[in-house]
Amino acid sequence: MRRLKTFIKAYVQDPGWLWFVRKYKTRMGWQARPYEVYYQQAKRLCRNVGEIPKTVLPAVRQFNEQGWATLQTPETEEIAAEILQVMRSEESDGEDIWNEAGQYIKADVWRKFPNLEKVFTGIAGEFIRGVYECEYKIWAGIPYKSQRQADKPTGSQLWHFDGKPGTCINLMYCLGPVGPENGAMECMSWEDTYRLFVLERKQFRQWELEAAKLSKVEVRARRASFLKEKIDCDFANRVNQPKSNGGMLFFFRNNLLHKGGFVSSGTERFVCGFDMYPSQNPPPFDEYRARGIPKTTNYPKDPDF
Repeated sequence: MRRLKTFIKAYVQDPGWLWFVRKYKTRMGWQARPYEVYYQQAKRLCRNVGEIPKTVLPAVRQFNEQGWATLQTPETEEIAAEILQVMRSEESDGEDIWNEAGQYIKADVWRKFPNLEKVFTGIAGEFIRGVYECEYKIWAGIPYKSQRQADKPTGSQLWHFDGKPGTCINLMYCLGPVGPENGAMECMSWEDTYRLFVLERKQFRQWELEAAKLSKVEVRARRASFLKEKIDCDFANRVNQPKSNGGMLFFFRNNLLHKGGFVSSGTERFVCGFDMYPSQNPPPFDEYRARGIPKTTNYPKDPDF
């Protein structure tokens, strides 16, 4: 009887759930609709955004096709090096600038490093507008330092999705070198992500685990194990892991399957993570200078924040 109920539940719910995932590029279901409605309104109101600059056009096309893209210029390299130099100097002075999660805690990233504005008024802003076809706003930004802390991958080092609205674009600004040895981020394309979601929905029954009273942490760990097995067996040659000597802008849809690579002993990775959303108005840089861009919640409850 339990198997029959599970089959009926899946038969009724799965097609609708996957329809929402395909349409809104998120697992939020119907709750994602207000964000998509606002986005479409923003595109209609921002017809004067202009043509996509040739410098970012190939990356915009790749992002629209695959859900991720990278950019890097001498300016992004220079600014990244300046930020990293400040952080390393603070560490050398014995300052406690990282919390247990590896987040920079000395100051708000935008107010501490005002030269970040050049990145967003420059090539990053051009790219984001090119993808959205409208203006954008920054919801939050946090620098991270990653290093070996356990014998095996944990947390964000496991395959996962962020679960925010599908209109969110993540930017990982790589301040220093990133590669397999220091855990450069890995991701799947959006199409492969969707295919894995379909497999997960068919073979990984979350409600059965919840009925067995497993905790959210245990359910997440089992899902990550399931996804790792599928990716290792059937998608291993389709994993993307961009490399850089520092200064790379790594853009990706927040619900792509992704993970921070496992950092080798004796190596470190420094990045700044940003969340962007479409907007009907240009980024309020004056507000960012005044109050910063702290992360107060996982995502904005109002798409017109």
